[in-house]
Amino acid sequence: MKTEYVCNSEITWCKFLLEATSAFQKNKWLRVQINTGKKRTLPQNNAIHKYLRMVADELNENGFPAYINSPIFKKEIEVDWTMEMVKQIWVTVQVALFPDLPASTSALERSQVTIVYDHLNRAFIDKTDGRVTVMFPTTG
Repeated sequence: MKTEYVCNSEITWCKFLLEATSAFQKNKWLRVQINTGKKRTLPQNNAIHKYLRMVADELNENGFPAYINSPIFKKEIEVDWTMEMVKQIWVTVQVALFPDLPASTSALERSQVTIVYDHLNRAFIDKTDGRVTVMFPTTG
């Protein structure tokens, strides 16, 4: 049986302790995983994906092509940026900043979203001489 508790008050903390104590006394075995920090919210997830689409659009509109390699062609192929391509960059930055987390935006805590964005935004501004600067959206 799997039960998840979010302990954010004395009341929920006491309920968790009672349930955990009861489960241990009954089964003599209990696995507890403790996570601190608040995971990124669904609106943050939507905002991340909106930001990634906006960056792809800005890169395309400002003439910064993306390149892919294909075994069919002998040279790189120039393509438009996509949200997924920018997401690969986001995840690369995320993993570099938080190597203990899985390579997924769902693993981020709320405050970590801002940290990844700040690094990525500065890099895009630097690499495009300020032509690509996208504010993080407040809604998705």
